[in-house]
Amino acid sequence: MIEKHLQNLHAKRGVLYRWLRDLPETCFTGKPRTQFLYVKVMVETNEMELAQARLRLMEDKLSDPEWKPYAGTVHFLSAAVSFYRRDFRRANEYFEMFDRHTPEGSYVQMIEANWLLKPWHELLILS
Repeated sequence: MIEKHLQNLHAKRGVLYRWLRDLPETCFTGKPRTQFLYVKVMVETNEMELAQARLRLMEDKLSDPEWKPYAGTVHFLSAAVSFYRRDFRRANEYFEMFDRHTPEGSYVQMIEANWLLKPWHELLILS
């Protein structure tokens, strides 16, 4: 259900963050896109430590064949979190991993990166 309504949920990110925070962890198991949304909302609500912690857990899963297709997205989000935490060296490392793990012209490169960066760019301007 969450994944079907990602765009609509974005507009209410404060409420969405509280709702996602209160869900049992089992609701995130096996649902990478839901976890990506949660990380994105954490960043938008300035919960950088929590976002980084969740991303580390996701990185640990990248050796699992089910998670391999999401490696680029995990690295992209990790780069964005590092960037907003002003850890530019680490952000650069993650962007390099993103480039290595994302096929040229992929959906992540062409669409998701733009979708993820737009609200975060606004967050950066406000900080």
